[in-house]
Amino acid sequence: GGIPSANGLPDQSKGNQWWRFLLPLIFHMGIIHLLIVMMIQLYIGIKIERTAGWLRVGLIYIISGIGGNLLSAIFVPYEVQFGASGALFGLLAVIIVELIQSWQVVDRAWWELVKIAVVTVVMFGLGTLPYVDNVAHIGGFVNGILAALIFIPYITFGKFDAWRKRILLIISIPILIVLFLIQFLVFYLVQNSEFCDGCKFFDCIPYRDGLCENDFTNPDPDVA
Repeated sequence: GGIPSANGLPDQSKGNQWWRFLLPLIFHMGIIHLLIVMMIQLYIGIKIERTAGWLRVGLIYIISGIGGNLLSAIFVPYEVQFGASGALFGLLAVIIVELIQSWQVVDRAWWELVKIAVVTVVMFGLGTLPYVDNVAHIGGFVNGILAALIFIPYITFGKFDAWRKRILLIISIPILIVLFLIQFLVFYLVQNSEFCDGCKFFDCIPYRDGLCENDFTNPDPDVA
């Protein structure tokens, strides 16, 4: 895949820099951005790591982060990516999966689900503001759900529940693999973000005129 050159068009001679899908997970826009990400990681990640272990959490974190960055590269290829927001949304998805998988033993499960749902909706809502990569959030969340079904350990409540969770695990593996393959094929072979014109509103909603017009998403430097 090409990267933007000085004239705003893809420079194929410098393409195929696959590490760009991974680097945003460790790059941040400043100390405040880094501190916010670290606080969210500690608040969410520690809870998950206590039950799942660091290896499982690390795999989910990386899968969600790369999946979010990959989806963002497809739909908003000229938007600069910083931070591990896609990976953080993957961890948020893990909390939801854990809650549903352990529903029978969770105290006031419906209330916990409402709280998580409100947080999720608010975070996705904030992602529709400019200079926030909400596409990466969506990609990280979807990949986080699939990765959680694969890697997070679960308890079973009877034969039906055991079969249900095993089937979810089994079908999640090929779905996750196929999802990554499709995204890589679209990015490297199609390289066209205009096949879904309405999808831009997942990333930024123009609550007022000109709100979503910024230099990051505009490939033509001569257009303000």
